[in-house]
Amino acid sequence: MTTSVTQVAEIAANAAVSGTVDMRPYTSGVVRMPAVWTAASLGFRVSEENAEQTVMQTAIAGEATAFTQPGAATALEILQAADVAGDRGRGIVIEGSDANGVAISETITLDATNTTTVVAGTTEFTKISGVYTADGAVLGAQDVTIRETDNTGVCTLVKATSELGADVPAQATRPTGGPAEMLVTGPNADATFVTLVGTRDGVAVRERLTLDGQSPSVAYSNAIFDALTRICLGEFTNAGAGSVKTRDPWAPLEDSTGTVAVTVAGGETVALPSGLAGARYVRLWSETAGADVTQDAARRLIVSLKA
Repeated sequence: MTTSVTQVAEIAANAAVSGTVDMRPYTSGVVRMPAVWTAASLGFRVSEENAEQTVMQTAIAGEATAFTQPGAATALEILQAADVAGDRGRGIVIEGSDANGVAISETITLDATNTTTVVAGTTEFTKISGVYTADGAVLGAQDVTIRETDNTGVCTLVKATSELGADVPAQATRPTGGPAEMLVTGPNADATFVTLVGTRDGVAVRERLTLDGQSPSVAYSNAIFDALTRICLGEFTNAGAGSVKTRDPWAPLEDSTGTVAVTVAGGETVALPSGLAGARYVRLWSETAGADVTQDAARRLIVSLKA
């Protein structure tokens, strides 16, 4: 016995991708286009999960010139020029990477009796991506100097601040719907680095991502985060602009020739492509050559599905 259902997929004004169509019980169908349609073709985005993308930070800006990178793998040390009672025993977190480009971290604690006393760490860093106070509180009336053990300066965490190159996510710290991979976007042709720090099941997670140098440049995390606590920008192109969000779970439907799209005109009824038979969730996509084409007004598409 054939079962059928009608679902509505709405595209908002100045948007290109509709709401979700649940394909799980169905294998075929047609879509009736609105009378007015401003795109040359109709594409399809599919997902195994009905998941929403979460924006963690809409704007990241590189701070590479705030750091002098070590000449070789080296341990670091910290101190203040004058003793600050309120900073005694305060932890300073250093984020960076080792000689293999693997993200590493060390917390070095300012001396508990006099913060002018040099305190040395034991972890050898090749690159530094960010520093911040372990408790998130601002420093007192003196800067903290972070340097190599031969006194070569690496960076300065300025008094009355709590971080350098280590943003706390501004829009969200937890992905909508649970743990997720991350997507970092940067300027065109950028091939520098962003380090993400967070947790998964209460355990610290960090990953140093390399932007791919494309236009725009992007990097996808392998790590999965249930919370993102820091975005470290000490190796990201100085003043370079970008964003951090969860990886988009909605991938374009593709076949052996590439992205699948149907040429349509306003008021037409077109068959859904056969490739959707195995999809679970689908969004209809106003596109040309795989790129978004925004609708100039809200559009309602009627999808009739059959099992």
